[in-house]
Amino acid sequence: MRKLMKKKVKIFKKEISVFLIVMIGVIGLVSAALIPYFGSITGSATVTQSVIVSPPGELKFSFDGSTNTAGKSFTDCGFSVKNNADVEALIQFGSSCSNTTGTEGPSTEVDINWSVECDGIGTEIYGILELDNKVGDIDSDNDFCTTTEWDRINDSTIATLLYSIVGDEFGYDLNAEGLMISTEYSLIYYADDWPGNNPGALIATGTSDGSGDLIISGSTDLGMSLPHPNDANAKETCDYCTNGCNPTDSHCKGAKIWLVPSSDYDETNKKLTAWNQANYLFETDLITYSKNTVNEITLPSNGGGFDFCIDNEFEINLVPDTYTRTTEVIPT
Repeated sequence: MRKLMKKKVKIFKKEISVFLIVMIGVIGLVSAALIPYFGSITGSATVTQSVIVSPPGELKFSFDGSTNTAGKSFTDCGFSVKNNADVEALIQFGSSCSNTTGTEGPSTEVDINWSVECDGIGTEIYGILELDNKVGDIDSDNDFCTTTEWDRINDSTIATLLYSIVGDEFGYDLNAEGLMISTEYSLIYYADDWPGNNPGALIATGTSDGSGDLIISGSTDLGMSLPHPNDANAKETCDYCTNGCNPTDSHCKGAKIWLVPSSDYDETNKKLTAWNQANYLFETDLITYSKNTVNEITLPSNGGGFDFCIDNEFEINLVPDTYTRTTEVIPT
């Protein structure tokens, strides 16, 4: 055996000890026996979509499949976008269209005063919110609602607000009826908690006519996005959807928009100075507005979002053809 170990063999015209060859083989065997890791951790998870556009299913514009004369316009509402993730979500709206000759787009924009021409079809996207009067008040402990308090009152007093979702200024178009006659009202951002100046904002003022109707429109620089981080309805502790006061509302984080008599509002300090609930119109859901010029919309976490409408206008000189218009909610 010793003689064998001392013996040399030729490999590639060089003499190599048999002993060395054996040692290389042993090392190889030892290396092959090493464990690849000391332990492992594994798991599987089913992931659901974070940002949801509703109603569910395949959404269609009202003009889908129809024949129309150029110059006609269509308004489709009842759409909603909601962020169910526990972090903020950034989105944009994108629009494109095609006809028998090809495709134009996409383009992104969502200001209330904006439209994009795509093969002669202008599109406008904006938020929509109803304001309504409500029953009673929250309980004396200021903590929760009963089964009837804070419910909407089914009467003729109501308002509809169309508003900018994103832009350098907050655009608004308010149509209210059933108000106190010949009374000045303030359209406000009420930032919880009481008295609403956290920080709050005055959006616009206007005086109702002799029939109790009020129409105001325009735009204003709020100097912030909605909701503001100091607003209780923007914080992780927000209980808007769980405190029992808003059982039919969809968006659990966001900003409250109210219509109140100007006599009850301090526009300098952005706060209510009285509480005459019977004269107020309250939000029926929370909203989101993003102040920027890059058309990027921030959806608050855990239920933040908004309801929206889409206007499509077919230009009067639109070339006869078959057109397909598509609007998408795009992650950014």
